[in-house]
Amino acid sequence: TYNIMLKGFVKAENMEKALLLSKEMEAVGLWDTVTTNTLVGVAVATKNFDMAESLLDRYTVAAEASNTNTNTNTRRLSRWHPNVEAYTELVGGYAKNGRLSKGMEIFKMMRKRGVNPNEYTYTCIIGALAKANRIYQAKQ
Repeated sequence: TYNIMLKGFVKAENMEKALLLSKEMEAVGLWDTVTTNTLVGVAVATKNFDMAESLLDRYTVAAEASNTNTNTNTRRLSRWHPNVEAYTELVGGYAKNGRLSKGMEIFKMMRKRGVNPNEYTYTCIIGALAKANRIYQAKQ
């Protein structure tokens, strides 16, 4: 029900309430991939790419630090959502807004973080490369 309310705030273009609700969801441990996807989608739609990247950094990064503090590792693991949909949303947003190199950077980061692209991700990348007359790179 939290995610339904979140989507309602987003649909009503009330980003302030959506962010407040998302903080509450995080506090009670209900943040999930739907939450990430919804907020990244809104950030991209409003061209707030920094916010979208921040959400991905915060909620989709694998537990890669070798910190020996158990609480920190547990916290990081609980936030790891290998979320191809959210990354694809951001890659496509950058590509559609003439920022292909930034989209490619996110694509590479996504793969480095262990998030495997899907057919939609590749469609975004190939379409953007073709539009930029980088057909040779698109073939690769």
